[in-house]
Amino acid sequence: MVKSSFIALCCTLASVTFGLRRSSRANHNAIKSNNHIICPVLAALHRGGALKTDSNGDVEMQQLNDALHHGLGIRDSLASFQSYGIVVYDRAQKGIEKVRNACKPPGGCYLKRSVRGVVDETTLRWFNLYDMNGKQALEHGISTGVRGGDTNMPPNAVNCRGQYPCRKRFDQFFKGVVSNGRFYLNDIMKIVCKARKYGDRGGEYAYAESKSVLGFSVGPVPGREWQMRGAMSATLFAFGRTDSKGDLYLSMADYEALMMEGRYPDGWKKREHGCLLFGCDMSAVKRFNLDVPCDVDYDTPFWQGTGCDVYTGRTCGVFSGCKSGEECVGRKCLCGRGGNLRTMCFKSGACREQRSDNYSWFGGPRKVYPADNPAPRGNP
Repeated sequence: MVKSSFIALCCTLASVTFGLRRSSRANHNAIKSNNHIICPVLAALHRGGALKTDSNGDVEMQQLNDALHHGLGIRDSLASFQSYGIVVYDRAQKGIEKVRNACKPPGGCYLKRSVRGVVDETTLRWFNLYDMNGKQALEHGISTGVRGGDTNMPPNAVNCRGQYPCRKRFDQFFKGVVSNGRFYLNDIMKIVCKARKYGDRGGEYAYAESKSVLGFSVGPVPGREWQMRGAMSATLFAFGRTDSKGDLYLSMADYEALMMEGRYPDGWKKREHGCLLFGCDMSAVKRFNLDVPCDVDYDTPFWQGTGCDVYTGRTCGVFSGCKSGEECVGRKCLCGRGGNLRTMCFKSGACREQRSDNYSWFGGPRKVYPADNPAPRGNP
């Protein structure tokens, strides 16, 4: 599903209290701030005090559930679905986060924790709030990359020069969408359209086909976009303002607060909202399947006109496959990720790795951590 960005925030007492942590781990000893949290909603929840972490910035599953349910007002069914899906590392992977051990349905861990209420070393799970960047298992299939999570952008992407949130990228994705300053649901989906065409493809679902994400038959969701459609629409139901007709919208200032400053929009008050399947105005599954007004179809090869043609010209299906280094996406053979875990470009009859660029994450090099257990499609 999977979505943003999401300047100086560290000068106030609130930032010192909620936005800064110094990790005791040898490989994570730099000061971490609100700006390092690539998800705008998590950044706002943490800055506001609703999302708790330990001294290293690690979040246990129950802490995330409490923040979403009690802090943001999301109903328990959806808060649980999100928590079990996001928080996937056991104690052995704390501070490492390379091999997940998800406690999701229908497995025994899920039943043990959710049904029997057992919380012990076999069911405890964590993720690090400040170290989500480059983690395929934690990033949306596609995204804007405004707050980070932009390790697989096309060659002509805006260079953020290692500083996030990225103003130029915010302007690229959010400016020019509306003329009256109000983002209604249909307008918000236009941002998903932009990401479809030239956004980041860093998450594990970047090459996914449509399928159920719940483990039982409730109908498929669009594999590459369900996370971003869900996340972008969720911000509207969580933080939206009501116009004279009773319709929800977000202002540009609201998006500035969330994406660029990692905080609650001015005047926000918590209200109960959201559900997984039923019990609210629009369930998460329905939001995962929202129509996206766009000048390119869902299965149109991405990154056209960006300097990286990913389409090989070959088709695929039940009776025909793709060559090595290619992936069958929407019945078309597209270049997969190369050895550097960036999408390859089709040149001279083959998929070839992109050249090195000047990418930086707060002064550090690009680091990508492939999703594992299970490994997703499109990875070498």
